[in-house]
This record gives sequence, C-alpha cells and structure tokens, in this order.
Amino acid sequence: MWRNLAGALSILFILACGPGQEPTEQKELVLLCGSSFVPPANDLCELFTSKTGVKVASTTGGSEDLLPLIKAGQKGDIFITHDPYLDYVRDAQALADHAHVGYVAPVLVVQKGNPQGLKRIEDLAKPALKVALTPAVFDMRRDGIRPA
Repeated sequence: MWRNLAGALSILFILACGPGQEPTEQKELVLLCGSSFVPPANDLCELFTSKTGVKVASTTGGSEDLLPLIKAGQKGDIFITHDPYLDYVRDAQALADHAHVGYVAPVLVVQKGNPQGLKRIEDLAKPALKVALTPAVFDMRRDGIRPA
C-alpha cells in the first residue's frame, strides 16, 4: 500500500545532525516526522529496526511545529517533511544532507463519473460549478501566505 506513496507525496529526508559531527555507534535513531507522513514512516521504522536492530525514537507533528525544534538545536537524525521546509532547515544551518523521494501533485476530485467533464484547471471556471478548496492550513507554499 505504501509503495505508491513516494510517488504521490513530497518527502524530504533531512539529516538534522549538525555539520561536522562524526557518526557514532548508535542504539537509537531519532526521527522527526511531519504528520502527513506518519503511516509510511511507521512502516519504514519497523522494517529498519527489524533489519538493523536499531530502535527508532519518533517525534511527530506538523512540519511547521517541528521546524522551531530544529532551529533551537533539538537533535534529530532524520526529518521527514515536504517543501518548503528543506530551505528553512538549510537557512537554519541544520542540514547535513537531503534526498528527494517523491513529489506533490495537485488533484481534481470530481463527482463519480465526472458528469461535468472536468479535465483541466481552467474547467473550474465553468458557470454554476461548485468548487471546494482545502483550508489554508494545508497550503504548502512558503509560509502559507496566499497572494492578494
């Protein structure tokens, strides 16, 4: 089930140990995980622990809630998040490395059978069409600021 998730979401694995820190013998991996990615992260952590014997201590929350922890110097080995948080972690000089493993693609959800024949974003301008938008809290643009 989670195999297709990487193709549907933008996940940045950000190594949050500071630059210049030497790897040490670890008995535990510290994971900071954005709330959108908890189910696949849990599956991956279980698999990682079963293969390596290294336990994973996970802190979950919104990426906007975890970012201040990283900026304040909270230790984390991996931060799973989405754009634009890579830039924010880099700006905080807390980025050791990163890997892009997916992307976010906008979707149009339509009534069963697509009776309006919607295929493109421009189709949303059809007269009498009802359009619902997600709350601004789910906006992934920088700082969630919408253009005026």
